[in-house]
Amino acid sequence: MEHALRERGPIAGHQAGYLGLIPFFPLVGAAINALVGWKLQRVFGKRAVHLVAVGAMLASLLVALRAFAQLWALDPEHRFLQNTLWNLLTAGRVTVDLGFALDPLGMMMVLIITFIGTLIHVFSVGYMADEPSYWRFFAWLNLFVFSMLLLVMGDNFVLMFFGWEGVGLCSYLLIAFWYTDPEKAKAGMKAFVVNRFGDFGFIAGLFLLFWGLGGAWQQRTDVRGADYLPTPGMNAVAGARDAAEAARLAPVVRLEDGAAVKVGPTLNFRELRDQVVIEKTGVAEHLKSQKLWGFALLAAVGILLFVGAMGKSAQLPLYVWLPDAMAGPTPVSALIHAATMVTAGVYMVARLSFVFALSPSAMGWVAAIGALTAIFSASIGFFQYDIKKVLAYSTVSQLGFMF
Repeated sequence: MEHALRERGPIAGHQAGYLGLIPFFPLVGAAINALVGWKLQRVFGKRAVHLVAVGAMLASLLVALRAFAQLWALDPEHRFLQNTLWNLLTAGRVTVDLGFALDPLGMMMVLIITFIGTLIHVFSVGYMADEPSYWRFFAWLNLFVFSMLLLVMGDNFVLMFFGWEGVGLCSYLLIAFWYTDPEKAKAGMKAFVVNRFGDFGFIAGLFLLFWGLGGAWQQRTDVRGADYLPTPGMNAVAGARDAAEAARLAPVVRLEDGAAVKVGPTLNFRELRDQVVIEKTGVAEHLKSQKLWGFALLAAVGILLFVGAMGKSAQLPLYVWLPDAMAGPTPVSALIHAATMVTAGVYMVARLSFVFALSPSAMGWVAAIGALTAIFSASIGFFQYDIKKVLAYSTVSQLGFMF
């Protein structure tokens, strides 16, 4: 993929206006059960509650399968679907859209979330059948799936962060579902607090990366081979009064094949990847030369981003919340702590692999923590007698191997 970008320029996205429906259906299911689920349960019985929740998951899965079929039909080097709904905010040269995108990495995660999530919703129908707060459980379960889909489908850091925080909130709500039991309430609070430490590292890494990109733009008066011409369809030039203002708002680098790459601070994954991977922009070289208090900026960015992954994916030393989180209902353990949320950190590192690849120090940090976690947590698992604790430490160990 890197070779293709260097030779052929950025990948053009194929519009798929239905992508927003994949996270939309679980959000609607969560809203219905959270707002009127108690009344549905009282008037029509628990069947009405799980029909809404499971129906939302089935609809999301069907749309995901349609997206998979469309993505599969595309040329392997141009498998990228996108759907931009509207602009969230514009600040100078930086724009943030409410947009969704799917490439092979995101598509794999979406299929796992929707398929496994649907099965766990069906299993929960029987497992939670005697639970008085049946509606509340399915509302939080649907909301968790929505947050996880937002995390993996968001086209920029802002949407990823909303999803990132959303799954943290939902994990607290689900782990502490039986909050009248002090032990289970403490387990939920522990998961919430430990993940806040990781989230601080994640947001600090994003701020430093954005600052580095801003510095790259401010310190260069010219970019090798740059042709500062406005590019049609680029969000940053929308509403520009004339060509001069458009050029100021959205400077671009022209490639040999006519493609244009926006240069400067960005919160969009694809724009950032293009800036870093395509040599002609000079952004990668500049980021490599940036220092923060004498320490390589990219190393600091990679380490801080991985601190966020350490929290979500339960790596040393932020692994302590996951074994206690098994206090929640078993379907929660299956959905959050075995299938989806704990892989959010792995997904983030994979999504930003082009940033980590620029810093051997950051890659060494990831490898060292992953190896230590794999060995340490597996050794703890040998001496557990509760099967759910064994599975918890086994999960932590396997996540270490993934990193």
